[in-house]
Amino acid sequence: MDRIVRGFDVGTYTDAPLRADCLALLEAPPARIFEVISDHTKLFLWLPLVSDSTVSRRHALQRDGVSTVRWLHAGAFTLQEYIVASHPPHLLASSIEESEFFVDHLALQSLSPERHGGTWLRWRAWFRTTTLAPLSAPLAGLAMALLFRGALNNLIRDFGGRPGGHNEKGLES
Repeated sequence: MDRIVRGFDVGTYTDAPLRADCLALLEAPPARIFEVISDHTKLFLWLPLVSDSTVSRRHALQRDGVSTVRWLHAGAFTLQEYIVASHPPHLLASSIEESEFFVDHLALQSLSPERHGGTWLRWRAWFRTTTLAPLSAPLAGLAMALLFRGALNNLIRDFGGRPGGHNEKGLES
């Protein structure tokens, strides 16, 4: 699997296996899509299960850019993510560094212009699980892919477009 994405080296942040890989074509330019996915205070509008988010930009040089910390609240759970790469409007990467679920986590959203004016949004996650390793890794990969698919469907609802691509999957290995 490609571990260099738009000049970003996944291996700098994790050596974990790829667990989820989803793709959608959205009917808006990359700058507009990036504006929405990088607005950390409004993730609840399109990211399933997230009911609220809290953001600290204290160490970020750019609003919502690298070193932004966001806490995603989903029911009784809260995940703390760090923005580790932000290259508007083409790439956004985040890492969950302390979690009861994930180890060596990296989520990467890459945006590519489509020749007729839309945007291909590809969302991938690399991680290891912390408990029940033989059983939980395949299930966590599937759950992450379902979460990504739900999020992409919400973005399709908002912008128009369609899901898909040959590489879409929840990876088990």
